[in-house]
Amino acid sequence: MIVDDHPIVREGYSRLIEREADLEVCSEADSKVNAIKQIMNDPPI
Repeated sequence: MIVDDHPIVREGYSRLIEREADLEVCSEADSKVNAIKQIMNDPPI
């Protein structure tokens, strides 16, 4: 999960992570509050 308040930063990290065969971005959030909500509603596998 990528958590940052800047969409461009999240996209940049996402692109870098997705280049790696053994890594995957499961979701993104713009704040720690929203990250916790997403994890509670849909836990990463």
